[in-house]
Amino acid sequence: MSSKNPLRVLVMTNLYTPKEAATRLRCSLKTLSAHVRSGALRYVQIGRGTKRPRRMYADPDLAEFIERQTRKEVPWSTNRPARRTSISTSGGEVVGFTALQSERTAGKPRR
Repeated sequence: MSSKNPLRVLVMTNLYTPKEAATRLRCSLKTLSAHVRSGALRYVQIGRGTKRPRRMYADPDLAEFIERQTRKEVPWSTNRPARRTSISTSGGEVVGFTALQSERTAGKPRR
């Protein structure tokens, strides 16, 4: 029986700098940072700095991000036309704009 914990098996992967990761994703460093801030892209924190953390990006994390961001365009269905309704549930009456304006000015006392 092995004394190694199966959960602690370390898999060595390539780590990429932010510039290399952005090049691999074909985006800018600003876009890469936005993905990290939103939580869409995982990173490995190297070092112990808190003001300016040094981040590196692993192959599996980049591949997982690409997989999650992959979309398939689905064409809109043209089988059903849009349903049109012409029933008005409003109980109000139609009043012209000039009639409202005349009513307001007639109600004000002249100076």
